[in-house]
Amino acid sequence: MTEPQITALGPAFATGRWNALFLGVWRGAASVHVVQEWGRQYESMAARCPGGFAALWLIEAQAPPPDAEARRAFKQGSERLGSSIRGIATVAEASGFAGAAIRSVMTALSNATSKRLDRRMFSSCRDASVWLSPYLHTTSGHFHSSLEIASAVETFRSMIDPRTAPAEIARSSVRPSLHSTPPISAR
Repeated sequence: MTEPQITALGPAFATGRWNALFLGVWRGAASVHVVQEWGRQYESMAARCPGGFAALWLIEAQAPPPDAEARRAFKQGSERLGSSIRGIATVAEASGFAGAAIRSVMTALSNATSKRLDRRMFSSCRDASVWLSPYLHTTSGHFHSSLEIASAVETFRSMIDPRTAPAEIARSSVRPSLHSTPPISAR
């Protein structure tokens, strides 16, 4: 697979895949329904990648920290994760107090689970891509350079950005989201 694929798209999130890399973008408030959809997407990825997969989560600067209910759903979902996920890189784009708050919440969520997953927080996709490269080699059997990973992430972001590529969204295989807002392609 050379191009990333969109697997789910909603107003607050987007998920996709590129080879053995799960892509997640968090752009708005994380509700329990959003967290449950992310869990379904993880399960689908595990079924597609029996040798395991890596994940890159990108938390956009405007995304607020999850509320208490969403944090509980994250913790419960993390407990259900199997051994399919080899490494999770989380990129928090916010800086200053907002960035510190997001990093603090995500670190606390990571530490609250009993699952031993290799996870790391980053401030840039490039740094996360360097860290993820060995995990993708391990999970897919093929070496993917950090530049290839970063390029796939940027392509995915452009695919889900309605300002730059609505035609790509319309052609993708987007699952209906759990939100009342119609997919961007239907607007």
